[in-house]
Amino acid sequence: MGNAGATSAIAEFACSVTIDALPESVITKTKQLVLDCLGNQIGAFDEEPARMLHDVLDVRSARGKSTVVGYGNCTTPLLAGCLNGMLAHLLDMDDAHRDALTKTGSAVTPAAMAVAEARGCGGDRVIEAVVAGYEVMIRLGLAVNPGHRSRGFHSTATLGAFGAAAAAGRLLDLPRERMIDALGIAATQAAGLTAFINNESMIKPFNVAKSVHNGILAALLAEKGFRGPPAVIEGQEGFIQAYTDRADPAEIGSGIGERFRLLESGFKPHAACRYAHGPIDAAIGLMKKYEFPVDEIDRIDVYLSELANRQSNFYEPKSIASAQGSTPFAIAVGLVSGANSLTVSCIKSAFREERVWGLHRRIRLHVDGEMDYMGRGCRLQVHLRDGRCLEERVDLPRGEPENPMPDREIEQKFMRQASATIGERRAAMIRDMIGRLETVPAVSSIMELTAARNTPGRRRSSGRKAAKRVQDTA
Repeated sequence: MGNAGATSAIAEFACSVTIDALPESVITKTKQLVLDCLGNQIGAFDEEPARMLHDVLDVRSARGKSTVVGYGNCTTPLLAGCLNGMLAHLLDMDDAHRDALTKTGSAVTPAAMAVAEARGCGGDRVIEAVVAGYEVMIRLGLAVNPGHRSRGFHSTATLGAFGAAAAAGRLLDLPRERMIDALGIAATQAAGLTAFINNESMIKPFNVAKSVHNGILAALLAEKGFRGPPAVIEGQEGFIQAYTDRADPAEIGSGIGERFRLLESGFKPHAACRYAHGPIDAAIGLMKKYEFPVDEIDRIDVYLSELANRQSNFYEPKSIASAQGSTPFAIAVGLVSGANSLTVSCIKSAFREERVWGLHRRIRLHVDGEMDYMGRGCRLQVHLRDGRCLEERVDLPRGEPENPMPDREIEQKFMRQASATIGERRAAMIRDMIGRLETVPAVSSIMELTAARNTPGRRRSSGRKAAKRVQDTA
């Protein structure tokens, strides 16, 4: 397909996808992605940017049926989706599609859950909505990147509005013409800059929060008959024309409904920029293999792609979020901590440790001209004080489909992130319910378990007795 009809093609798919027509592999992967996203949201509860947004949105003043993760408030899908979108992206452990440059789940899953709760939908409908949102968002990313990213746009935010609109629109049962309207309304709200790199800004997760809000708003307006522009993606005044200098519109509709791009999504074991994952694993792998102490490292040279260098080659990070985005700092954290998976707690502890600061200043990144512009592999050399040079190559970081995390590791990541906030019992209940998501009659039974323990005024109405029983025994 050329660029003619791109908007229509993805709208047609988004409004018609059914669980009965989905391959089992897609359903299984979708459930893993939903579980991972919920774990990231629960784990981010009470981070400062989320507390600020929660206070400003004043969610308690707007009653509804959609749960704010961690806080336990029930509010409108717009407000719940917005805050849950921020939570999903805050820890920088969200799933990613490497070629689309999207952290897809952080925009799609919060939108799907918020609207599903508001409309009393079951897990089967959520699976349909999540698949719709992933396919729309990833395919747009494949069409407009790397040109879109090169212009400074935050793809998860700009494209997230489309993904959230598609997911919400599927749950609202929008017909094709109304889904086109929803995508058009989402397009005009698409925003988000990568200006957060190496500064104390909090806009990175806020970008995603707004994309979820904007996508849900687009779908709700379309349901009411609010009209959006047709052909908003491929039109002369449309998204592609405005947002990128280079595009491959054929990626949008090619094989849609037959080839599921969702299956290409990767999971993140480390709370760091995805471009840092290969170097982290390479460095830790060398240390385990050769058993050298950190103090014996003279310097480290890392060879990686042009975009990886552009996005993560900086030093003296000014905040925890900035430290997560610095490949030199993340490598240093991995070597000093020796952790198999770097959590935000690891980064926070390392931020106060002089050995980490000293080591990261001895790590240098270099562009490997033979690598693809957006490549996620690396070649890493550790130069020791005794004169030895140890080298490791990683073609794809752990968690990519070609180098997957085992199912049990994905579940362990969820349990680790969720248990600290909601208790191991409730975390296990969520895990088990997501494992049979297609049979869950109402996703509110899952979301009501995400309220943090000991959160003042967290639960909502006397009608949620089941949630109270779980909380009392957790």
